[in-house]
Amino acid sequence: MVTVTATGLGDYTGKLTATYSIAPAMLTVSGLRAVDRAYDGTTKVDLTTADAYLTGIVEGDEVSLQAASTGTLYSPYAREGKIVQIGAAQLQGAAASEYSLEPMEPVTVNITHKPLAAGMFTIPDVQYNGKEQTPALTASDPGTK
Repeated sequence: MVTVTATGLGDYTGKLTATYSIAPAMLTVSGLRAVDRAYDGTTKVDLTTADAYLTGIVEGDEVSLQAASTGTLYSPYAREGKIVQIGAAQLQGAAASEYSLEPMEPVTVNITHKPLAAGMFTIPDVQYNGKEQTPALTASDPGTK
């Protein structure tokens, strides 16, 4: 809040006081990316801020972005263009309190199918008995959580 008081201006006499607010400037975050990966059974996704930048900073102000290094998926399953839930990004720096962040555009990630590998499936040996047999297939992937 800022209060201004004017007293006796030009042909006017008296005193007038007015109060107004200065809203924070809005900044846009661009370049925040999720790192594509193969299916691993988790909903965790790594984020990279290497190309992230803020648009709208007044020249001379010291403001930077502090963003989470990981995001979360609703499900772990393989699919392209999955939306990543990102925790709250924050501004830091001497002028950070003068700014707010615009809502970010959705960040997406591609989760690819994990290739099959030797040892993921086991089929027990069975003894010949002259009939059709269907042994039980056991699948396991030590690389998933």
